[in-house]
Amino acid sequence: MIEAARALASLALREGGANENERLAFVFRRTTSRMPTETELEVLRELLAEYAATGMPPAYLPSTEPTPSASTDNDPQ
Repeated sequence: MIEAARALASLALREGGANENERLAFVFRRTTSRMPTETELEVLRELLAEYAATGMPPAYLPSTEPTPSASTDNDPQ
């Protein structure tokens, strides 16, 4: 689910429009198959502002946590 969200966010940045409102409408349309109402866009803008205020990095960025490497138990040494 997280990878799908990251892919959608990346697509929105590339193809969703030139500003925040266009990108929010793009993501809404892609996930609901309809355009958002002005009220829905306002809610999305508020949620985005609340998230931005947390100081957390954007969720669409690749994780900086180390990924587990493949096991080398069967590798000859």
